[in-house]
Amino acid sequence: MLWIHVDDGALAGSSKSIVNFILTELNKQLQIKWDTEITGLVGLSIRQNNDGYEFNQSKLIGKLTNPLPSNITANYPLPQNCNLISNAPKGMSKDYLRRIGILLYIAQGTRLDISYAMNYLAQFLMGTDATHWEAIKHLIGYLKKTSKISLKISAHGEHNDLECYVDANWGGEGNQSTHGFLIMHGGNPILWQSKCQATVASSTAQAEYIALFFAAKECIWLYNMCQELLDTHCPQLLLDNKTAIGITMDSVSRKQTRHLICKFNLINKLIVSGKIHLDWVNTHEQLADILTKSLGQLNVKKFLAKVNMT
Repeated sequence: MLWIHVDDGALAGSSKSIVNFILTELNKQLQIKWDTEITGLVGLSIRQNNDGYEFNQSKLIGKLTNPLPSNITANYPLPQNCNLISNAPKGMSKDYLRRIGILLYIAQGTRLDISYAMNYLAQFLMGTDATHWEAIKHLIGYLKKTSKISLKISAHGEHNDLECYVDANWGGEGNQSTHGFLIMHGGNPILWQSKCQATVASSTAQAEYIALFFAAKECIWLYNMCQELLDTHCPQLLLDNKTAIGITMDSVSRKQTRHLICKFNLINKLIVSGKIHLDWVNTHEQLADILTKSLGQLNVKKFLAKVNMT
């Protein structure tokens, strides 16, 4: 497998002979310097341990937190009861935008625990005031306190199958719901998303049904890639809303979601064809919860432990 982004990349194979062959062919066309051990990739620090690899972005977090006073830290991503409002557009703050851009890269790289907070704060780019700045400082303070947390990928997972936790928080800024999904492979978090929905849902079940669509698309893409490398079963999507699951199974329920059918009927086709499998999960075991709402210190710690982030 060869992965390249601009002037950075990684190469892995099932045997040294295959890897050496690819290296030889690439070196005929390009001037490339290869390291035998991977220590970093696109700004992520990588360390090999006895069980796999650890990914960390503490260096980038250090650059982000450097201007802050040393006493600014936080135990969770957003302040308690954080209810920001959009102000009249004043033009985009370049400083606020720059910080959001860095936070986005950190959230997408290794720190899924800040994905919801980053997505929430990014909604207010055009009308920020002191309350928005306090919230972003709080988030940066949380990263400062937890900068050593690494995303661990174990090489000895229990299975090779994909599990996708899907959740949604109905309503929100401008009546837009937020959905989130977390895809696990062998117990390792490998892909996640927290995003405001462009389509207005009229219930929690509809919001989660919409979330299913976006999660299913990513699962199918990953599943197709995994099939070329591993012996794996169809992805399992896990929701804690039985009504949303019912919409996918019951033609009567789907009559209440006619406005969604054209775009989201893909879910039903994938289920019928056996390309995805849908199951219910207890709310307390819903790992995507942290991607749809702000959690307190205790719940954040519980989540980090469940996805092996320490």
